[in-house]
Amino acid sequence: MEVITAKGPVSASNLGLTNSHIHLVAMPPAWLYKTPTFSNDPDYALTDVDKAVQELKYFLKSGGKTAVDATCRDYGRNPKAIKYVVEKISEANLILVTGFNRGIYLDKWYYETSIDKLAEFFSNEVEEDIEGTGLKAGLIKIGADYMRILPIEKKCIKAAANAHLSTGAPILVHTTLGTMALEILEILEKEGIDPANVIFYHVDRNLDPWYWEQVLERGSYITLDQIGKIKYGPESKRIEFLVEIVRRGYENQLLLGTDFARRSDFKSYGGGPGLGYLFEKFLPFAKKVFKSEGIEENIVEKFVLHNPSKAFSIKK
Repeated sequence: MEVITAKGPVSASNLGLTNSHIHLVAMPPAWLYKTPTFSNDPDYALTDVDKAVQELKYFLKSGGKTAVDATCRDYGRNPKAIKYVVEKISEANLILVTGFNRGIYLDKWYYETSIDKLAEFFSNEVEEDIEGTGLKAGLIKIGADYMRILPIEKKCIKAAANAHLSTGAPILVHTTLGTMALEILEILEKEGIDPANVIFYHVDRNLDPWYWEQVLERGSYITLDQIGKIKYGPESKRIEFLVEIVRRGYENQLLLGTDFARRSDFKSYGGGPGLGYLFEKFLPFAKKVFKSEGIEENIVEKFVLHNPSKAFSIKK
């Protein structure tokens, strides 16, 4: 099995410890950056490439080897900047994405482009390169609004499904506050997608085992990717959820990430907890809780080692 990293394919067995959701370089769209939510807040502007390099060094020091940078075209990705980071930190594997994040971020290009042309664009970023940089996307990202799927999102989801069938690149799904996962999966299945090739994000914004078991029993992966963001809830609740899902028999479909996307998340910008947190702090805590619950503590390592190597592999 192979995973397509920014620099090209690598053996899935060589991914090492993996953070399944980060953002290193991003700039919100100009119109969004002027809305009340963002209001020109510099915290959202991840524009310093040298700080991104420094943060990856912290990541490597913590034992990390691979990370998914899930920044899409519609949310201010900067391929040239990422290329600089990739060239500076050759020891790390970065898995990049094509596709889109949410309908509210999409510019008129997405509306004006046909499903077939969108699919071709997504496929080219996997098989050729991203905007002439020589970097490749290894995953196709899709998403939906809170408690609804916008028409433009449905169009792009269908295009992403076509691109997956062409390239074999797995599909990442942004769920706003952990909603619409089942509805998105229904669309994908109608387009011929095996749920085992689909990975859902933001599960820990909706820690409902009953809801997510409906996704897991169909074969998809789920990602707890708000780790380190205590403002969204204590780590103990995330670990309790992991314990429950393991007890229900789905330990091989769980992934972990941090989704850090603000300067205040990164030590390199003077914030925290930084990209070292997942492996230095959260994993030991999770192992301790698993042991106290009578569950083999090393199962936790599956979530950052074995499961990502399967979830992110090309399925052709």
